[in-house]
Formats: sequence, C-alpha cells, structure tokens
Amino acid sequence: MITELRMAGFRGFEDFSLHDLGRINLLVGPNNGGKTSVLEAIEFFASRGEDIMPLCNAMTRRGECKWRDSELEIDISHLFYGHKTEPDIQFSITGKRATSMDTLQGVILESDPDDIPDRR
Repeated sequence: MITELRMAGFRGFEDFSLHDLGRINLLVGPNNGGKTSVLEAIEFFASRGEDIMPLCNAMTRRGECKWRDSELEIDISHLFYGHKTEPDIQFSITGKRATSMDTLQGVILESDPDDIPDRR
C-alpha cells in the first residue's frame, strides 16, 4: 500500500505531495484541478515503471495519442509540467510504501536525428 506520494514536474504539478494515505482516500477539488493526474501517477507508480501501458492508456483517454496515416502519434508534452519537452526536462513520481521509497522518472534526452530509424 502506498502511504505517501510526491509528483514533481508531472502534468499540471510543479511539486505536489500527499501524505498519510490509507486504504481508502477521497480526492476532491474543482474540475481540471488534477485529481485524474494524481490517479494516473498512482497507477503508473503501482506498475513500478515496468509497464508504460498505464501512461499510454491515460494518454489515449485524454486524446494525446492519435492514429494518423497508420502511424501512432503521441504528444508526450502533456506528461511534463508546462508542456515543456526540451532536453533534460523531467518528471518524477515518488512513493513510499511500508518498507521502501521508490522514484520513477521520465526524462527528455537529446538525440541525434540521424539515430532515429526512417519508418517509411
């Protein structure tokens, strides 16, 4: 069970923490206040980062993934605070369980366009 959660640079949160989480928790707030983003972070954290499908599913539900000309276009900018995607920008999701604390990170790395395979 996750007892604490901290998100830094994830979606609409520059820095946000939840403490003293229990078996049942209630998230309340205005529309577009970040409640769904908290749930997405928890779901991704619970997967221990071994499966990116929770993020892919969340992005699909939000319309951030689209099929165009038989190729999947993914707008990852929505995963990062301020929608920034320059090199070295990152988000982190840190959670505490009874006996451990773990952190998952998403990072934009600079790449050489020549290293990206042509899919045509």
